[in-house]
Amino acid sequence: MSAEFPAMLTRNLREHVDAICAGRDPRRRAKLFLKKYGNLLDDLCALPELQRLKKLRQYGVKMYAGQSSLVAFDGQMISVSRQRLIHTRYQHSLLVCAHMIALGSHLQIDYDELAIAACGALLHDIGHTPFSHDGDLALMRIGYESHEARSRRLVFQPGAISSLLERYSVQPGAVVDVIREDGYLGQMQKLVDTLAYCILDTSCLGALVDESFSKEVIASTLGFEHGLVVARNTAPFRRLMELRTFLGEHAILHHEARLNAAAVDGLLCYVLQNKIISASVIANSTDAEMRKILEEYCLNGTLPEWSHTLFRAIYGDHSGLHAYWAVRYFDSEAAYGKVAECVNGSPVPIARNWQHDFFSKRYFVQIGSTAVEIEPRTHKVDPRCNMMIALIPHT
Repeated sequence: MSAEFPAMLTRNLREHVDAICAGRDPRRRAKLFLKKYGNLLDDLCALPELQRLKKLRQYGVKMYAGQSSLVAFDGQMISVSRQRLIHTRYQHSLLVCAHMIALGSHLQIDYDELAIAACGALLHDIGHTPFSHDGDLALMRIGYESHEARSRRLVFQPGAISSLLERYSVQPGAVVDVIREDGYLGQMQKLVDTLAYCILDTSCLGALVDESFSKEVIASTLGFEHGLVVARNTAPFRRLMELRTFLGEHAILHHEARLNAAAVDGLLCYVLQNKIISASVIANSTDAEMRKILEEYCLNGTLPEWSHTLFRAIYGDHSGLHAYWAVRYFDSEAAYGKVAECVNGSPVPIARNWQHDFFSKRYFVQIGSTAVEIEPRTHKVDPRCNMMIALIPHT
């Protein structure tokens, strides 16, 4: 596998499933499942809602953050480059679906039930916006629905998706439950979503991780019970949390990536609050379409001069930020609020980013009769990763 271009990015759904399935019987079951439901998944992939995901980067503008650096991970020194985060929501969704099929085949889930789970895995991100979660947070601040709610709505409402599902006797409501991560199939979705993005995203960063790790996690999984993963041993799940921590520190919550994210927040909140661009236009655009709209508004004078620095920062040019903004970190909403009050009423808004709950994720794994909590190891993580970053306008 090349760190520059992971093989995972070149595979179709069936190739993914074949690479992830461990053992003769799960692979046989997966092939029989795809023989029955493969056309449904192919037809879903051909719909505009799925095709649009090919034009949305998995991490939005975070693909531009930072330069290469040498870091220690998993007992080795690797060259981490955030420039490699160029994979798409479509590639992620395909891999989540493949993991669901592999896990369901391993657990010997009934094929009709597995079809519900596989469709939920494939469709779980169709509500995503440009700029990934950062665009979503800006929309939610004005009361617009989250990307999860949009995904559920797009699946359940009358249209091409629900009609296609019903043609194969798959109930849209049951698929929505998977996307919501409800019930047994929803617990499977929670695991395979995390597993898929951890192996793909960290491999794109340069870590030597591939589907062989997926096989370890799936082979160790015995089922789900009362919110617990019933497993043979905890080691694969501990490593999964280490991968997620590595991803958070060196990509999602890296300082330069969060400058980009804060700039997204400031610029989108301004255009939304001043009704320059509607929420529905932003939510339904692709990355390229949104960039073109914002660039045109900068060039024709619709957007004020200070916002141009945010536009450039969104796409990785931070050189002009300090002329208009002071970069500050806050460890609580209260500390941020005191500063925010001082600039309240300014025509220039505060731009911010805070994903304070990223490291709060836990896995509860049951080994025999003992429940074990798997926590992320964050003692060596840059403390700024857990703080709010804000661009405070100079007054």
